[in-house]
Amino acid sequence: MSMATRIAVMDEGRIEQIGTPSEIYYAPNSRFVADFIGESNFVDVDLSRAADGVVHLTDGRPVACTTNGRLSGRGTLMIRPEAIHIAAGSEGPHTALAGTVVQTSFLGSQTRVAVGCDSIPLPITASLFGRERLAARDFVPDMEVSLWWDPDDAVLLTEIQPEEEE
Repeated sequence: MSMATRIAVMDEGRIEQIGTPSEIYYAPNSRFVADFIGESNFVDVDLSRAADGVVHLTDGRPVACTTNGRLSGRGTLMIRPEAIHIAAGSEGPHTALAGTVVQTSFLGSQTRVAVGCDSIPLPITASLFGRERLAARDFVPDMEVSLWWDPDDAVLLTEIQPEEEE
C-alpha cells in the first residue's frame, strides 16, 4: 500500500487546488487551502512599490516576499510559523518587524512564540525547534523582539473570486 502522490483540497464541492502534499503545504494557491493544511500567519501587503524580494505592509514597512512578477494592488502573504526567525531587540535584516512577545508556549519538540506587531492586527506565531527551541525560553511576555522570514518563505496569495450565481 502506498500513500497518494497527489491530493485535492475541496471547498463546498469545488476543487481549490490539486498537487503533491508538499506543494499544497508550501505553495497553497488560496487562503482557504493555506488555512486547511497546517497553521499559517497572514499579512496584508501593498504591492505597488514591490521590488527585489520586498513588498510593503499597508503602513509602508518593508517585508520580504518573492513576488513572481505581481507588482500591483494589494495581496496577502502566507508565512508558516516554522519559517519565522526571531531575535531579541532590533537584530535582523532591514525587512525585520519590531514586535513584543505576547505569549510563549512550550510544546515538547517545539516552542511557539506569539509576537504582536503594531501594523498587523493579529500576533505573528513563530515555531522554534531544536537549538532555537532552547533559546525560546529567553523570550518572555512584553519583551521587544524582531521577526523576519526569507523572501521565498512568504507565499503571495491570489484569491480567485467565485463567479456570481445568477
